Amino acid sequence: AIAFGMWGPVQVSFPLSVVFSWHPVLMTIAFPGLMTLGRWAYVADVGAEKVQRRVVHRGIMGTAAIFVLVGYAAILWSHLAGPKKKFLGYSFDSHTFADWRRVLHSFFGHACVLLVLAQGFMGAYKLKALKTGERKYPFHGKLGKGIMVAGAVAVLLAASFWPWGLLMKSAIVSLTVASCLIGALWVAEHPPGEEVAIGSAHAGQAGVPAE
Repeated sequence: AIAFGMWGPVQVSFPLSVVFSWHPVLMTIAFPGLMTLGRWAYVADVGAEKVQRRVVHRGIMGTAAIFVLVGYAAILWSHLAGPKKKFLGYSFDSHTFADWRRVLHSFFGHACVLLVLAQGFMGAYKLKALKTGERKYPFHGKLGKGIMVAGAVAVLLAASFWPWGLLMKSAIVSLTVASCLIGALWVAEHPPGEEVAIGSAHAGQAGVPAE
């Protein structure tokens, strides 16, 4: 829906060559799209072993993080390399802030980018620790759901100020809210202690004493 809203025959659209237009497309692919899919791959009972689900989860979330970084680079380039320089909703030309929704969208967006980077590093260290039977960053899952919600809020704020028609806005809002609710509220099918048990099993197989 966002891609159609950026590049399709709508009220305000752009050619693919406009760097800015890639920002909303990549960010919505990452947050309501790939991150929701990545969490489903991890918590859904699809008959796969936990280790396999974890590998798929890591791959999808890693891809989402790349989309986030490229999407952030697009908006950064658009706002700082263009004639009208802006950052966090502040215009360096007019020395004024934009509409409060744009400012809030910018702050939410920057917070999400920083949290995605932190989450990625924690996820890598968490996976490494699990191989020795050690459980680190137990808040990793909850933080991930929080990032998904914050990303959805950023998308909804953007939809509120972008000059689309009512039908386009309704489609984007509905899809974003549905994806966020399903992704963030999906209940894991495995008991809380399963991660440690799996990590301990791997440690024992590798000849490393599990704690």
